[in-house]
Amino acid sequence: RELTVFNGLKDDSLVQLHSIVNPSSLESEAEDSIDISQEITLKENQPSPARILKFTAEITENHRQITSGKLVINATVNSEILYGGEYEGMYRLSSVRNRTDFSQFIPINDEADTDLVMLSFNGDDLSVDIENQDKLLLHGQIKTSVYVYSNLEIPMVSDAYHRDRDISFDVSKEELSSI
Repeated sequence: RELTVFNGLKDDSLVQLHSIVNPSSLESEAEDSIDISQEITLKENQPSPARILKFTAEITENHRQITSGKLVINATVNSEILYGGEYEGMYRLSSVRNRTDFSQFIPINDEADTDLVMLSFNGDDLSVDIENQDKLLLHGQIKTSVYVYSNLEIPMVSDAYHRDRDISFDVSKEELSSI
């Protein structure tokens, strides 16, 4: 994006009202991935899995901290699995909810403000397979995107008045990644 600002000029007869614009700008971005593999043990009264019918996963950030040039992220994969299986000679539907915690360490600038770091997780590569009669296997890769922003202060003229003349002016453009 571009922010159009008038920085002013040196003319004592021109009365200028100065103000500050405070946009946020993208300073850096990074991507990292982590492999996930967890066995999910079924309860005793659940049927032995025969077929996975539906799988959903939601990734939630729990905590973040910047330390020693790294962004430390603690997050959770909350998954729900609907499957069909056999229990006492009959085919039954069953569901399992699972929670998988993981941590990532992503190199980042030490001076970044944790409140100005945006994270997004992509777990499209996660899947569930039947491992044996009483276990499922959650596996795949989670891609984490990190966007580091900073707050800027850009001085500008917000209003101008000249006693004798009509005024017109040119503007300059400041390039920003986000406003």
